[in-house]
Amino acid sequence: MSRFCPVLARRKGRKICNECPQVEEQWQTDRLLIDLAKYKGKPLSKTEKCLLFLLLYGLSSKDIEERFGYKKKSKSYISRTIYEYVELLTQKNIGDWAHVRLYLEQKNYRRQYFNQSTEKIEFKLEFKGEMDRGSIEKIMTQLKKFNVSLLRFETVEIKGKNE
Repeated sequence: MSRFCPVLARRKGRKICNECPQVEEQWQTDRLLIDLAKYKGKPLSKTEKCLLFLLLYGLSSKDIEERFGYKKKSKSYISRTIYEYVELLTQKNIGDWAHVRLYLEQKNYRRQYFNQSTEKIEFKLEFKGEMDRGSIEKIMTQLKKFNVSLLRFETVEIKGKNE
């Protein structure tokens, strides 16, 4: 599923948007755009809508700059526009691009059948040096805020070569 995108057509000759149709399928975009327009005082521009949808798709502001040829100022532009409107709507501070998705999902803008992703993503966190139990618990608390469940946790002690 793809469609013509007037915003992308101006950048790098790309005319087809593959991301927005997926966002429209997974998110209640009509309701979201109406609600954001209330805080802006008018509808979002085509560029703002495109940037919002790319954030909802899961791209960071850096990804958006690199993949779609937005100027280096896109991060500050997103902060001044999209973040501001989402902060007003959710009453939460947007400190990072990923918060846009998270907070809007918490406000039930994501369609119910997409809300609880069961996609398995494997990642590895490595820490050098010693960590006490309290530090590990803090990390676990932060992961839980993003609905990350830990399948396996290993503590590895590495001894020096001469021991």
